[in-house]
This record gives sequence, C-alpha cells and structure tokens, in this order.
Amino acid sequence: MNSMFKFGTVCGLLCFTACSHVNFVPPDGVIKSTSCSGNLTTTKVQTKILFVLDMSGTNQSDVGCILGPNCTDPEKTMRAGSIQKFVADYGSHSNFTWGLETFQGTSAVALTRSGSGTFAGFSQLSGFETAIAQFKNMIDAGDTPYLSALDLAASLIAQDPDLHSATKPQYLVVFMSDGQPYGDPTNAGTEETILSELQYLMSLEPGRITLNTVYYGVNDMAASGLLSKMAKSGDGNFLDTTTNPSGLDFQISDLINVPCP
Repeated sequence: MNSMFKFGTVCGLLCFTACSHVNFVPPDGVIKSTSCSGNLTTTKVQTKILFVLDMSGTNQSDVGCILGPNCTDPEKTMRAGSIQKFVADYGSHSNFTWGLETFQGTSAVALTRSGSGTFAGFSQLSGFETAIAQFKNMIDAGDTPYLSALDLAASLIAQDPDLHSATKPQYLVVFMSDGQPYGDPTNAGTEETILSELQYLMSLEPGRITLNTVYYGVNDMAASGLLSKMAKSGDGNFLDTTTNPSGLDFQISDLINVPCP
C-alpha cells in the first residue's frame, strides 16, 4: 500500500484524501493529494464499498439511554443519514457496488441481497437501498462485537468472485462504532485479536483495501484510540465525532481513503 495520510486519535477535522502523503493544516485547511490521478469521485476502478455498522444498545435502546440524552444515535439518524447522503452523491457511479453488515450482541450479519433476493456480499444500488431500509427498521440492542464484525467483513471480501479477477477491484470499508469492543464469543475481542484479524482482512488483496473508521460515542479515549489504530492498520482515515467541529454531521466521502491506482 502506498503511504497515506492517517488521522490520529485527537483529529476531529476531516481532511480530503486520495492517496500518498497529505499535510495537515489546522484548523480549517483542506488539502487534496495531487500525486494520484484518481480519487473517490473520478476513479474508474471497480469499487466495492462495505459499511460495517454498530447496532449495540447504547445507540438508542439501552437502560438509561432509551431515546434519551445518553443515546449515541437515536433513530439511526447519523448512521443511516450519512450513508444516504453518500448514496445521493455516488449512487449513479456504475463502477460502484455496495455492501452492508451490522454487528450487535455476539455476532454480525450481512444485510445486502442481490436483485433476486439471494445473499450477496456486494450488490447493485437497489439491493443496497433495500438493506438500508431493513437496517433502519432493526432494533439496536446488546453488545459491541468488533471481532465478529471484522470476521464477517473479511469473509464477505474473501468470497467475492471478483476478488482476484482481472478487473482488480478496490475495497473501501467504513466501520462505525459508539463504544469499546465487547460481546464476542468467549470475549475474544481484545485489541490484539482485533488488529490481527484486520491484518488478515488487509492481506486478502494487498494494496487494494482500506478500512476507515468513525467513533461517535461519548468522549472515550480507549474506544476512539482503538478505532484510530484500526484505521492506521487498515490504511484508512479516522474520525472522532466528539472532537469534530460539526459533531455527527459529516460526509463519508471526506473520510474514505482510496488506494492509489
């Protein structure tokens, strides 16, 4: 993977990136890398975007939260809303396909289906929009099993029939969570095992996968710190919404790091 700008744990300002080094200019400077000919808007590469979404109870339904001020994303306003804004801008790109998975309790589940209704790790836009609608109607509950989420993401990419094809697709993963990992079977979701699983995911197609992360919970340096490390290991970018000037209002397109062609 060519060198890329990566966000630190205290970086709340989104910087637009394509690839290669980008200098950070506080507080409002936005610099685009010009060393690569393509970026998310102009890329002609087959692009597969996978959203990995936390559906733990602290989003809107835990005790002490239930649609109150302690909830991190009531009614899925940020999670679904940011994705729908992204789809409005990029849904017409014919070289894009889409995937959606959620994680809660002790497991993760893929929601994307093909046009015929059968399971598909990645689908055309219509199948993805159906998955978003399903996600919006699901109940947030339970724990935050990061390892299960990464296991499933790796499986979806590994089973993609285009993975080693001549088209050489790029995979852009967006992982959103509001808390620290907990709830994986036997509580195996330690930082070490999570980063190890992430390295396996990255090894599926070296140089053509990025994992970008968003933290949107209460101010928690342990939780945001792990997500920052995941973005660094995943050659992606990190956003901590607790330090972001616009809070939960952000553009996913500003976050995603695109591999160099």
